[in-house]
Amino acid sequence: MSERTLDLKDLLSRTKCEFKGLESQLQNDLKQLGNIVQEVVAAAIGYQTVVKENRNLYNMVQDLIGQFAYGA
Repeated sequence: MSERTLDLKDLLSRTKCEFKGLESQLQNDLKQLGNIVQEVVAAAIGYQTVVKENRNLYNMVQDLIGQFAYGA
């Protein structure tokens, strides 16, 4: 084989190794992103729960204010 062919085979081999490394890094990054998304979803659900509770409390307070204003 010629030296050029050996150089090309070596380049191909190194490129494949680099690609496998990049592929592995991408998989790790996607897993981390998935974990972050799950955390954000959990936080959003918690926030929505608090908003709903606050809305209910606000409505209860408004009802009580109305009862005192019109019932007294």
